[in-house]
Amino acid sequence: MDTSSSKEEPSKGLISKILAKFLRAYRKPTVFISYRRADTLVYAEKIHERLEAELGKWRVFFDKKDIDLGVDFAKIIEARIASCQVLLVLVGPDWLCPPDPDKDGVRRRRLDDPNDYVRFEIEAGLRRGEACKVIPVLVHGGKMPEKKDIPPTMAKFCDRAFPKPIESVEDESFESLIWDILNIKPNIPQVLRTEQFRRSVIPLILCAVLAALTAGWVNLLDLFRLDAASTNVTMRLANSLAKTSPSDRVVLVGINKDTVNWFRKPFDKTWRREHAILIHTLAKWGASAVVFDMFLDEPSAYDSELSSAVSWAQSKGTAVIFGTKQWPSVIPDLEAAGVEFGFICIGGKKSFFGSAPLAALAVMRKLQNEKQDQEIYIPSITLMAFVSGAQIKYIDFDGRRIDFRDKKITEDSLKEFKSIRFSTQQRNSPSHQNCPPLTDGDMVAQSMIRLSALELLRSPTKRRKYEDFFNDSATHVSKDYANKIVLVGKEASGDQFNIFGENRYGFEIHADILHALVGEINIHPLDFRSQLLVALLMAYQGQRAILSKAFKRKLIRILYLVMVAICYFAISILLYAKVEVLLDTYPLFAFFAAYKLMVWRARRLKIEIWNAR
Repeated sequence: MDTSSSKEEPSKGLISKILAKFLRAYRKPTVFISYRRADTLVYAEKIHERLEAELGKWRVFFDKKDIDLGVDFAKIIEARIASCQVLLVLVGPDWLCPPDPDKDGVRRRRLDDPNDYVRFEIEAGLRRGEACKVIPVLVHGGKMPEKKDIPPTMAKFCDRAFPKPIESVEDESFESLIWDILNIKPNIPQVLRTEQFRRSVIPLILCAVLAALTAGWVNLLDLFRLDAASTNVTMRLANSLAKTSPSDRVVLVGINKDTVNWFRKPFDKTWRREHAILIHTLAKWGASAVVFDMFLDEPSAYDSELSSAVSWAQSKGTAVIFGTKQWPSVIPDLEAAGVEFGFICIGGKKSFFGSAPLAALAVMRKLQNEKQDQEIYIPSITLMAFVSGAQIKYIDFDGRRIDFRDKKITEDSLKEFKSIRFSTQQRNSPSHQNCPPLTDGDMVAQSMIRLSALELLRSPTKRRKYEDFFNDSATHVSKDYANKIVLVGKEASGDQFNIFGENRYGFEIHADILHALVGEINIHPLDFRSQLLVALLMAYQGQRAILSKAFKRKLIRILYLVMVAICYFAISILLYAKVEVLLDTYPLFAFFAAYKLMVWRARRLKIEIWNAR
């Protein structure tokens, strides 16, 4: 006996049942709301708002909002009832008769009037039979009429099943009506779902904080330049509020195309002769350090002149510093003469929580030998200019501090010479390998840069021309350079860095690093624990917009969200200007994440979120 057909038929029936159930669950009905404005307008508006949010604007008809001026009212109603699947009839206490008598002193039944629109709507819906589900909804004390109280054409209305009467838009029966219309059968009571929502508040706050930490770790907002833009605005406004100006101890000397044309030769190794003359002149005038923002990595025929100038400058107490691409330097004669070498690195952006320009101050490198690991410290040119005559004793990465000792002190009598603080640290890796002479695995001590206005750095009082030191007609006052740090750099397109939309030359950024060191300015981020605490606080504020009834109106919620963001940035600016702390954008990310997660959770549980307290 062939049983294949008998097995196939039940399977087809099962599939069709599943598909039918699926379609019933997700089919969106069109709804017509019938009401009387005198006693059920508030309920009609609330039902319209809830259904419109779930079904969409075009699936819910509400005459107060869906009929344009100047159109035929009756034809619009007739057409919408002819196409709706659900006709909601709101029955209030004055649905049958008006509360006040007419001019004859009689309370006449409204439904006796053949032109009564409610009667017209119900009759039109009943005529459609099963194609239109007519549902009486008793609100605010309304009662179901008896057949004797309504016209015969509406008699079937009294036979319709109706949901539990609604006394308030906040009642559970109100939500039950919405679920019935949407064909949603909740399997847990409203009270239990509300309690479930309350229990999810803390996990959602923690999820928002975790999302903020993750976004900060991967620099998510940098993809949209939001973090860089907010940091830029914060730093600019804070700098104007703090009213800080570049230190007078730092003088810039620029080499540009006009300089090269003035000397009538290309910029190459032969310029070491001019550098020697410049060093001699500045040492004679009492400069504390002459720093060259350029590399010196190969010997040349002019090193003897440069060595003589450096030795003479050393005798006058002037330090001479050059950059190098290799460590230690490969020009021992210049180093023996007193030239100090350091790396030239502008740095990058803060690696965790935010985007801020960083300067590499010093590096710790571990060397492995047979007995034990040895740590060596490599300074930057700006750090050496600030602590000329000293060398790094120790870098405390936990305490973010660099300790120095005087090089003249013997190893037998070491003592602490000076300490400075830095902002953050980062381990050098191949992906960040843009800073010679650093190698993979080096630990870099970095400091945030407080940028000066470009017009100040390029003003005649702050910046000198290199050729002016060789021009007899140029006017120089020797006392203007006494105890000053003179920073020499090139104004070349290849030596430009774009920071917050501005192109700055490398030695201009080094000047701001020196300004911070001289002025003992240490802009730093909050530590991880403090960042976590701020993120938790902001996430807590985000969930308040959901749980508090004060934010029931959408406009109030939007104003609250905007005001919190404004206050957050105002506090960030004050912290940066007054206590040198950079507050990042990602805790604010936690605020908005908590708000959106709470809204999502409430919608999943299908509860009125402002009644969840």
